[in-house]
Amino acid sequence: MNEPDACLAIVRTLTATRVGSGQAADIIDLPVYRDAATSWPVLPGSGMKGVLKDSPLRAAMEAHRGETDPETKAKYTEKALKSRAEQELKDVFGLAGDDGSGGIGSLVVADLWPVLFPIRSFCGVFAWVTCPLALAKLRLFARLAAPPVPPPDGASGSVEATTEAALDHPTEVGEEAGRKVAAEEAAPRPLAVPELALEAKEPPEVIVGTKSVLRCKNKVVLEEFDLVPQPAATANTDALATALAPVLGIGLSALKERLAVVDDDVFTFLTEVGTEKRTRTALEIGTKAVRAGSLRTEEYVPPETVFVGYAVIPDAYSLRTARFLQIGAEASLGAGMVEFRVGGGGRP
Repeated sequence: MNEPDACLAIVRTLTATRVGSGQAADIIDLPVYRDAATSWPVLPGSGMKGVLKDSPLRAAMEAHRGETDPETKAKYTEKALKSRAEQELKDVFGLAGDDGSGGIGSLVVADLWPVLFPIRSFCGVFAWVTCPLALAKLRLFARLAAPPVPPPDGASGSVEATTEAALDHPTEVGEEAGRKVAAEEAAPRPLAVPELALEAKEPPEVIVGTKSVLRCKNKVVLEEFDLVPQPAATANTDALATALAPVLGIGLSALKERLAVVDDDVFTFLTEVGTEKRTRTALEIGTKAVRAGSLRTEEYVPPETVFVGYAVIPDAYSLRTARFLQIGAEASLGAGMVEFRVGGGGRP
């Protein structure tokens, strides 16, 4: 893709978060939104776009509040204020319109995938768990978000032209090749995420760092899993923490202490059992009796989950500035508080 405004969209949950997928005929009445293939919790890009639009939309509405419509000479209604504000923001956020008046904006936010998932640990309280597949997705998003390498001045992109020029002017072509190499070395490169190979075994294995607080003698206990540490790859875990910490906005020492890499199957299982399940009901105002049909079980992604996705976010309305947002349901209960930040796909 290599769009000029391409970046990594990073969301870290601060409170339990539920972006739902509707009602389900299962033990959990209101589950979180999950990917169909992996069954991992995912934050839909459409929801993130709406959350990012909320603040600029409110600001645009307030800027025109109290003004009068030049045609009707009456003050703008709430509906008219919103319509006018959406017109002003359409270049970035797009505009819906069934009559052909709508259009897409420059803001693009793909679905965000979990790259670090918090899981209860017998030692160290909790672990930030990841897996090779999650890291592969992070590498993919980082490559998509990496800035394009600009060609050096006077460079030709055609193989035939370069070959012909090399026969006629070998010295100049050699200098051009040198400029190209220098430009490639100076350009930001994709985020360096070390590859950690981990196959499903019995008993399952885990890779933790040298300063990990998760070890319990000769094993790591996460939920119901007794995992065997793999000492040969410990240094790779430290290198992974060093690469991820500045991009994800997590303290390096904390990540080195709690990072745990498991195989894809164990990670998938942990993302299913590691979510929060809350049973709630509603009471009648007068009698305080349980309202009929109100009993339900809701699923939430736990705090300290880190999601990453590809995005194209223009530098407008301060959208690229780190901020605290509320996403998903139950805002009045404090659910869905997250930290949103933008990370570059390249590294200096």
